[in-house]
Amino acid sequence: LSAPLMNVAQTIKLDLGLRIATVDYGGWDTHDDQAGQFERLAGGLSRALMAFWRDLGPRQQDVSVVVQSEFGRRLRSNESGGTDHGRAGAMMVLGPQAGGGRLLGRWPGLANETLEEGADLAVTTDYRDVLAEVLTGHMGLTDVNAVFPGLTPAPIGLFGQP
Repeated sequence: LSAPLMNVAQTIKLDLGLRIATVDYGGWDTHDDQAGQFERLAGGLSRALMAFWRDLGPRQQDVSVVVQSEFGRRLRSNESGGTDHGRAGAMMVLGPQAGGGRLLGRWPGLANETLEEGADLAVTTDYRDVLAEVLTGHMGLTDVNAVFPGLTPAPIGLFGQP
């Protein structure tokens, strides 16, 4: 992860007109030994993001970073000490415009009656709402339908109060 993020940072600092970049960080499909794998993966993510952020220096003011997974994980472990694919997941946003240090969204809890099929965290926020708010709040996009046709985004409160 560090090498691709370093390339993104260099491109930003060279002012080549980069508006959006994506970087993949695989290995999160933890169907077994999740405890050991998760610590390694989360530590690698944390170190790479910190190095990227420090590398940006004063350009941090121009950057928002969104971290998300394309799938969630089940709440309960399987027989191999891992988790199978679930529905809900967390997203993280890093950047001075995001007003960090907060958890946003509705938390339904972990009681069986709040879980989907008794095993999955309930999806309470459409990931497109988060991305739409980054596009409008950070990048100044005025028409999110250009990116997400038919979406009427629900305010999240990422860049202020919802």
